[in-house]
Amino acid sequence: MYFLLKVCENPHVLRTLYFGIIIKDIVFTIIPIGIIVMTLIDFSKAVVASKEDEQQKAVKLIPKRIMYAIIVFAIPWIVGALMKVLEGAKLSVAMDYTTCLFNARNAEGNFKYYDDLLEAEEKVESYQAPANNDTDGSSGQDNSSNVNNATADRYLALVRGELNNNYVKYGGSSTSHWCALFVSYTLRNTKLDNGTSIWDYLKSKGSVGGGGHASSMWPAFKAINGWHKSRAYGGNYTPKPGDIIWFQWDYKAGKDRCRVTHKNSWKNNNGLWDGVTQCSDHIGVVEYIEGNTVHTIEGNYGGGSPSQTKVSRASYNINSNNIVVYGAWY
Repeated sequence: MYFLLKVCENPHVLRTLYFGIIIKDIVFTIIPIGIIVMTLIDFSKAVVASKEDEQQKAVKLIPKRIMYAIIVFAIPWIVGALMKVLEGAKLSVAMDYTTCLFNARNAEGNFKYYDDLLEAEEKVESYQAPANNDTDGSSGQDNSSNVNNATADRYLALVRGELNNNYVKYGGSSTSHWCALFVSYTLRNTKLDNGTSIWDYLKSKGSVGGGGHASSMWPAFKAINGWHKSRAYGGNYTPKPGDIIWFQWDYKAGKDRCRVTHKNSWKNNNGLWDGVTQCSDHIGVVEYIEGNTVHTIEGNYGGGSPSQTKVSRASYNINSNNIVVYGAWY
């Protein structure tokens, strides 16, 4: 339901904020102008009346009223500057303020984006994963009550809340690709029912890299039988919301970079690809499936340098050659 969305993603709230911003801009423009106009009127009356005491009084009021006008006009700028400082200190209240303001201002003429957020939430909520006959392993479901669909709901809520953020929040740099840092951040900050994080759960099952490159988390998913080849790589698994998804971009008619560079380690004794080598270019999170389309949320998405990219939504055909493998942790 739409009320599960964060306030800054709720399309109804954003519409209200958008018109509130318009009213705010009008008010903080009209009031200073009104103060200055009133000052000029008072001074004109004093001049017309030829009363020296009133003229002197009006002259004394001019700088005060101009100062008041400047203060009123500058209030939004002062608040914005303060929030920028607090955001730099990574205080959540400031980050939420900035996100709300950004989303509301960018709603201008494009409310459809925020309605799509609502639609995506409803699709995920009503989503039922089809039966999988994947030969790579089980669904990744833990036998305990700690790893379950409720955890996946919390995880997706956190992932969506990161939309439009950049590399700074995840400890990246303006020159390093930070997709894995984004995914590891979301896994570290989503708690299971027993209070530990998804990240710690994965670490307890197998090795987990530091998150600095796209395939650093690969082994842990293999350890819990939650590792599934994509359709392009011979699997038949249908991903679930919250699954991790890996990509590589150099596929060329069965002679992609991974198979060529690691042609020996990518095959077992029976000559079948088993993905023992960590080989991928990019990583993201599956948000939901719609027909043959996989909808994702990814860090470092959008092209250009890492300093220009953000956490964004994307979509792919489920048979895409660029999708290598999925990681199911529940």
